[in-house]
Amino acid sequence: MSKWHVFCNFLSGLVCSIKARDDIPATTDRKMVYSAVKLMMFHVKLRFFLRLLLVLLILSIPLTSYSGSYNSSTYGRLAGKVIDKKTGFVLPSVNITLVNTTKGSSTNFKGEYFIIGIPVGKYTVKASSVGYSTVVVEDVWVSSNLETVVNFELETVVDNTSKEIVITGSRKNVGKLSTGTFHIIEQEEIRRLPAENLYDLMSILPGIVDGNIIRGGRSTDIDYLVDGVSIRDPLFGGILLGTFPNNLALREIQILTGGFNADNGNAMSGIVNLITKDGGEEWSTDIRIKNSLHALNGSNDGYKLNSRGENILEFSTGGPIPVNSNGMKIFISGKTNSMDNRTPGLNVKDPAGNNITAYPHNQFKQIDLFGKLTYKPSSNSKITLGAFYGNQDYDEDSWFWRYNGSYNQLPSVSRKNIFTYLRFIQFLTPDLFYEATLEYSDNKLTRGIKKFIDDYSWTSGYEYISDFDFEIPVVFGTGNPYGVENIFVTTGRLDSYWHTRSKYLGAHINLNGTVSNYFSFKTGFQAKRYLSDNFYRGNSFEEPSIYQANYKHEPQELRGYGKLSTKIRNANLDVGLLVHYLDPRSLDETITGVNTSGDLHAEASLKVNPRIGMAFEIKKGIIVHGNYGWYYQLPTFHSLYADMDYDGARTNISIGGNPKLEPPRTIAFESGMTMMLDKTTSFDITGYYKKLYNLEDLTTYLSTDNKIAEYTNSGKGRVFGIESSINASFTDILSARLSYTYSKARGTLSFLDPSSMIKTLSEINVEQNDIIYSNTVQESRTENLEYYLPFDKRHNLRTVLNINLPENYGPGLYGLKPFQNITATITSIFESGSPYTLQTVNGEYVGKLNTYRHPWYSITNMRMQKFFNFAGFNLSAFLDIRNLFNRTSARYYNPSTNSSYYTGLPLIEKNQDIGSISTYNPVADLNNDGIIDQSENNAAFLRFTEDYNRLKLLNQIPREVWFGIQFDF
Repeated sequence: MSKWHVFCNFLSGLVCSIKARDDIPATTDRKMVYSAVKLMMFHVKLRFFLRLLLVLLILSIPLTSYSGSYNSSTYGRLAGKVIDKKTGFVLPSVNITLVNTTKGSSTNFKGEYFIIGIPVGKYTVKASSVGYSTVVVEDVWVSSNLETVVNFELETVVDNTSKEIVITGSRKNVGKLSTGTFHIIEQEEIRRLPAENLYDLMSILPGIVDGNIIRGGRSTDIDYLVDGVSIRDPLFGGILLGTFPNNLALREIQILTGGFNADNGNAMSGIVNLITKDGGEEWSTDIRIKNSLHALNGSNDGYKLNSRGENILEFSTGGPIPVNSNGMKIFISGKTNSMDNRTPGLNVKDPAGNNITAYPHNQFKQIDLFGKLTYKPSSNSKITLGAFYGNQDYDEDSWFWRYNGSYNQLPSVSRKNIFTYLRFIQFLTPDLFYEATLEYSDNKLTRGIKKFIDDYSWTSGYEYISDFDFEIPVVFGTGNPYGVENIFVTTGRLDSYWHTRSKYLGAHINLNGTVSNYFSFKTGFQAKRYLSDNFYRGNSFEEPSIYQANYKHEPQELRGYGKLSTKIRNANLDVGLLVHYLDPRSLDETITGVNTSGDLHAEASLKVNPRIGMAFEIKKGIIVHGNYGWYYQLPTFHSLYADMDYDGARTNISIGGNPKLEPPRTIAFESGMTMMLDKTTSFDITGYYKKLYNLEDLTTYLSTDNKIAEYTNSGKGRVFGIESSINASFTDILSARLSYTYSKARGTLSFLDPSSMIKTLSEINVEQNDIIYSNTVQESRTENLEYYLPFDKRHNLRTVLNINLPENYGPGLYGLKPFQNITATITSIFESGSPYTLQTVNGEYVGKLNTYRHPWYSITNMRMQKFFNFAGFNLSAFLDIRNLFNRTSARYYNPSTNSSYYTGLPLIEKNQDIGSISTYNPVADLNNDGIIDQSENNAAFLRFTEDYNRLKLLNQIPREVWFGIQFDF
């Protein structure tokens, strides 16, 4: 049977199994297991948790007398087999070495070898034995948590004549028998791709939507790691741009989208691990400069896109510290990014000639620094100290405040992020090592009006008005060039103040071991103590607002896990168990049942996560895999402790936290296959199914005077899909990747939107008691049915095209070859639109939820580079082009018009009476008679609505171009 027949049969079975699985409810056995776990969790104490963890350790300890594992956060494993090229017999006692390192091994009696604890990176691997040729494989990439397979075929030599054969390595054997789904972006690919941030890099991968939605989960369902240290925000979930090292600091990005093992906790959708560089054996420095190139920006209907005024500077440098003889190395990297206009729009002019989207209060500045110090006290141990500092400052803008008279009445935002870790790794034997890590993270956000309102130097931190100091003047606007009233803000200020702080101190230890080439294990323990601090005072003009959300809590988390991998011939089996414990350390208080005893605390939760995965090579070049697991995640701490969030304050909706929230849970399984169609082409396909439970949702209560909502675990959903991709290297010059994902995501709630929930209450005929229990309201609203979630983009197509013109390529011109050393990478995204609900102009829902869809979306980006080498310097010049073909079609539809015509404003006819303006404005007095009649009023308002819609707010942003250079020396 050919590989194509195998593929077709597999695909047919996969589709049928998933379709059959779609409507299967939770089984009775599963419900019974879940009920038993809940009962156990109610009675559990910390002592029981430690006993259970001890069992996990004992299960793994008997293996420690053998060998070590490759399952470490920043290390990988190399393995393979050596045979005689002529006879095919296995060759024992062959020396395998990693050139320019102290790492090495030798083959056993079956010709097999393995090397563990290899830092992520590219290596040269050498196999040598007396009487045989030496074979050297170059450009072998070792990836985090994965096994790279390198097999050797040695030729006999006559009279011990030395002979060395050099081979270029291949990526196809990285993670060959992985039981889950992973994607790797190496440092060279990071440099080639037209992407400036992590979300852009992730957007081109299958199964990922908008850069942070993995397989139908929420954006908060991802755990982000730097060198294995979590940088996820526990207060609100997810991560903000600018809180991780810049691209020049990264050696590898590894994205796990399904089937991740028990050593990866606190994530339901995916794991993103950023592996940073170490200082090298020799000093090297990279400097990168990138600037907006406004002259090449695109247009929409003749209106050119404004410039961001963006300037980016990145650097990295590292190497050995010469004063130390024990292998101490240092690496430092940093980035600054400043923009004059962080949200550029089209260059539309008002009647006075002002560019209405070039706001004076729309600046942005980012700075980050990352450093890593490594030291080897001995040949079998290593100490690593890593630290990151990030700071973002930016202003908020609004066209409706354009003529207020002073933009300092709008808020500004400052984010500061710090994380640091200290890690010690020691090899007890060549096959057994442990890691011990201390970690600390501190994230701050402040939003409010700057106290020093004229300070735009960006050279120092800002002070914000937090106590409503009314000596700060309120500026009154003097009108606007449109001559209309009641549209633009002419007085007042947005003087709300919001400050949050989220930090944690943690420690974890991992023990890794391998038994020959057949068994490996990993077990570990982690403890964290958090601080979640939130202060909010709402909007006010005359007196401090009553709307506040103030809390300060210190929850604690414990996590223990054990994982065993068995590799027999061409099969790999992973079995793991993760035990998770969370103590919210809060009184048991909710909106509907406030604790009065003063000493009753919310119960701690204990969750057990089983994981199992298998991979099997059924035929050379054809590998199938499957996995099943339970995945828990911490609830966002704001949902535990919130008194009232600021969105709720604006809509007079009280939103209460709930310290009794259970951790959300996902039960997922997947099955997939990888095939080598020929030597240069591979094909992957994976089907997955996920059931989502205990999702954070809002349950609504209704009283005669107020609307009240509370965070609960009432959300649920289900997701299934099929991912497929083809990787092909057509020639040394041209390669491509094509991926397609089909998925469906349904659930009861996709994001916490209290205002939209309250709007639906007007449609519910319920008795107006003081309090109506939320389940009645919610069941009436949703009829207990799931609907398509906003990130349910059914069809997703991604393409990546790489063009590499090597040295001496192309015709010559006066001794020069202008086409040599040029690379171009072109990425394209095609996806169907997300669903939405039709609304009235007042924001009330019409019809069923999410039955309409936004239009299809497509975008093509390109990075083109030209490399030069002179006087020992490597120089590259590059162009980054976003939206290469300047597509400006609609990306979203207005839910009140079901079209891309953006307006909540009335559409008027020339003679329609829209009401008189309240004060005289000479701009609207077209005949200068001192009176503004209805036709003049309409003409002024019509001019305003026309300009407002010229902004094309629901259309794609036209083409943007940047130019940059990079020095490497």
